[in-house]
Amino acid sequence: MILVTGANGLLANEIRKLSNGKNVIFVLKEELDITCKNDVMEFFESNNEFTSVINCAAGADAEFIEENPDWGYEITVSGPSNLAEASKLFNFKLIHISTDYVFDGQKNTPYTEEDLTNGLSKYGQLKAEGEKAILELSESCAIVRTAWLFSEQKRDFIGTMERIAANRSSVNVVIDQIGSPTYAPDLAKALLVIATELRVGEKEIFHFSNDGVCSWYDLACQIMKGLNLDCKVEPILSHEFPTKAKRPNYSVLSKTKVKDRFSIQIRHYGDALNECLENIKSKG
Repeated sequence: MILVTGANGLLANEIRKLSNGKNVIFVLKEELDITCKNDVMEFFESNNEFTSVINCAAGADAEFIEENPDWGYEITVSGPSNLAEASKLFNFKLIHISTDYVFDGQKNTPYTEEDLTNGLSKYGQLKAEGEKAILELSESCAIVRTAWLFSEQKRDFIGTMERIAANRSSVNVVIDQIGSPTYAPDLAKALLVIATELRVGEKEIFHFSNDGVCSWYDLACQIMKGLNLDCKVEPILSHEFPTKAKRPNYSVLSKTKVKDRFSIQIRHYGDALNECLENIKSKG
């Protein structure tokens, strides 16, 4: 039996669609507040049937965390630490979602799991701290770093572009931040494989995104074209679009390790994006 935290989140919703409720249970914050250690321990003492827990309670709002680091610490470090301690005590495997923001973007070749972390934002720094805590406290765990999530739910860059196109004739998008987009249903499928096939006693970091590389500008152009949106995309540099949380200029993730370990086939993000956009159009 697999437990998924953060039941209302984008990723948890995709896992729900794939699992059809079979051998997967979803919990909301109201049912399990991972930031409260007593709640976590009491929950698993009463519910000890889980062999794996996928932690989708991520708090992935870099801008908010930059100005609210105490809240960020609770959700990205304290919460995962509580789950890691529980995983050791109650003998379940912990699958934790992390981010490309743990890197500083100084490389120009894909980041491997062995590369040193050096987050530019409080979010990236705290996520790296959470990773370290999990590896120290859990006996069976997989940290899965991902990036640039998108899906038909449109709680992402697709939704942002669609809203902008409805109100404006043009939009400025950064061209000097390079990464690999991730189709959330593809990640959800991989997480279920990892949760099932990870061995007891195995402690690893894996990277997962779709194959292929692009800038946010490239992605915006593809979305506008794919959805037939009448909005011109203008390229700008990051310094022309200041944000509270600094992003890495290059955060492409190497997927060799996850492909080899779990025999996972990863498709090009362009193919996944086309499927996603076609699904959005078909739903009207």
